[in-house]
Amino acid sequence: MKRVIVAASLLLLFFAPGARPADNTAWYNASFGSQDVAYRGEASALFRVKVTLVNTLDMPRKECPVAIPRVRMPLPDHYPEWITVIDPDLPPQKGEVNGSYLLSQLDDLDKDGIWDELFFMVDMEPKEKKTVYIYIGRNMIDQSRHYTHAEIGMYGKHVMPWWETEHIGWKLWYPDSADMYGKREAKLTANIMLTNHYGHDTPYSVGADIMWVRKTFGAGGMCLFEFPSVPDSLSRPRFSPYAGKGPFSDTRYAYDVVLNGPVRSMIRAHTMNWRTGKGTYELEQYYTSYRNKNYYTCAVRFLSFLPDSLGVQFGCGIQRVSNERLFYQNGGTVVSGTNDLSAYLTPNPGDPGLKSGVEPFLGLALVVKDTYKPQFFLSKSMGENYTFRMPLTGDLTYEFLCAGGWSEGAVLSSAKEFKEYIVKAAQEYNNPVIVEPLAAEQKK
Repeated sequence: MKRVIVAASLLLLFFAPGARPADNTAWYNASFGSQDVAYRGEASALFRVKVTLVNTLDMPRKECPVAIPRVRMPLPDHYPEWITVIDPDLPPQKGEVNGSYLLSQLDDLDKDGIWDELFFMVDMEPKEKKTVYIYIGRNMIDQSRHYTHAEIGMYGKHVMPWWETEHIGWKLWYPDSADMYGKREAKLTANIMLTNHYGHDTPYSVGADIMWVRKTFGAGGMCLFEFPSVPDSLSRPRFSPYAGKGPFSDTRYAYDVVLNGPVRSMIRAHTMNWRTGKGTYELEQYYTSYRNKNYYTCAVRFLSFLPDSLGVQFGCGIQRVSNERLFYQNGGTVVSGTNDLSAYLTPNPGDPGLKSGVEPFLGLALVVKDTYKPQFFLSKSMGENYTFRMPLTGDLTYEFLCAGGWSEGAVLSSAKEFKEYIVKAAQEYNNPVIVEPLAAEQKK
């Protein structure tokens, strides 16, 4: 998708930072381009939308996700390439006046050809009330570099979705439990691993699978608790009574790439014909990765929910890592980490992944928002898993956040760093940035 403003990589390559603007209400303008680049142009607009953001937390926030639905826009009928998001408090790059742009994307979530959400990420100070502007004009200049990626392809004789950031990635080797792979360098690697069908022969610089899933929830998955009288009884799509009997009888899955953008990417997993013996269900899950984040979020929405009895609860979980050395749990947050990776070492020689005596840390985390009233539970019925159970919601939806880190990663390479990151991420997840009513302005 063509960007509304020149790519970040080109700006940083050709232009030096300028001075901080004195007036953050002055109108943004930019002239940029070079004979050496593919696109030249001028960014200007006659209309803009004032966006007021509120950080309710008493701590700074780095790259806060902000999503603005199109239905909230005072001027909703415009093309994606007409949109530029400007932070007037950022120092302008050379060629810019009165602020600098934020990487953004307009996402068509329902695939009807019209964008549904404007998404960008912004830094905020503690308790800050911040103004950014959405400029509307014919500003299509260039595409931006991608910092996230989502892809689907054949891998291991079955269709498999991947979603990632530059620091860490996930895939559904099993259709209902995420598998995590680590990055040794900050770069996108899903396409490289998928198209080359890398497994245990993955080149060292690309990274590696850094855990196993097997019967556990791995790096995150959903479930139902259908038996109130049997607390440690999990209902999971790939463990139905019809498992192994063929796709007409067993649970079925289908996948779509919903978004593949510079700052967030999203996979849709559609679960059908899930018959547990205690109910029949159909659902979809939206797995989303975010620029520079070591976590993904998963939104679960049931399309059909037909339990045979009362008392069913939503659930989700992560694997309790083997040889656990780090454990933290508070409310809807749990962290599990190890510095003994013997259980995860592959028997295959030459594997560039985890190696005995080399990796000091591997960690997983799960966060459920307080509004869902999560109840923590250590399940031992399918390996050991840290789970949360939640009351049903009126719209049959819920969501959770899963994160990972390892000692060879470019970020969050120690147990201390990882735990601190998750504690802060949980606070931010529970307290999203508030977007106050939008106001349209016309240049005079």
